[in-house]
Amino acid sequence: MQIEILGCESFGARSLACVVKTDDRTILIDPGVALARLRSGLLPHPIEVAAAFRIREKVLSAFGQATDVVISHFHGDHMPMRLKIRISCRWKLSLRLTG
Repeated sequence: MQIEILGCESFGARSLACVVKTDDRTILIDPGVALARLRSGLLPHPIEVAAAFRIREKVLSAFGQATDVVISHFHGDHMPMRLKIRISCRWKLSLRLTG
């Protein structure tokens, strides 16, 4: 099994995106990235914005290879909330809400 961290706080933007690869599955987990808007009354720093774009590109690339997508909960740093993209995938998206 391989685990690749695509984004996290220490990478410069809010995210917990990762990919878990096994012999027959590629699981994309929490494919979101967010910025802390107006934290302490300040806009995100340009370095944070750049980090968010880098993470976003990694996440978008991972969608094309994923056999499964897991979203742990509905926050912007765990799922793409306002992202309009078209993805050509070999699987159908099914959504199961639990909890």
